[in-house]
Amino acid sequence: MFFVRSIAFVILAGMVMLGASMVLSACLQGLIRDHTPAHKAGQFQGIRILFQVLLPMVTGPYIGSAVIRHGGETYEELGVMKEVPTPEIFIAAALVLLLIAIPLALLGAFVLHWSPLAVYACTCLDEVGKIPWVMFRFRKYKWVQDLTR
Repeated sequence: MFFVRSIAFVILAGMVMLGASMVLSACLQGLIRDHTPAHKAGQFQGIRILFQVLLPMVTGPYIGSAVIRHGGETYEELGVMKEVPTPEIFIAAALVLLLIAIPLALLGAFVLHWSPLAVYACTCLDEVGKIPWVMFRFRKYKWVQDLTR
């Protein structure tokens, strides 16, 4: 999405990206279901939700906010200056994925011979790699806004 600017190519790139994500997710979820012991299914699904939903929802906005803030572009809305989202956000997400999740998943699968469940968990670990940036932003408390004025 970083390299695409026209609306037709954005739609096409989005369809390819989301389609591939849905196919990969369905395949991995089926594989995980096949290898999860029946008496532990609920417990494992709870852990999966933590990695697949909670971590991205907590860390993603902070990383995106940091990337957008350093973009330097602003606009005024109702008297408030706001940052303009920049395409670099896609590069930041790709770097975290390439530097953390993929190498760890490959190491686990081919060197350490981990189970498919552990390798799948590694593919979700790129969100954990974002935690230092999130904590840096979180501790500044600049994200807190007075909603009563």
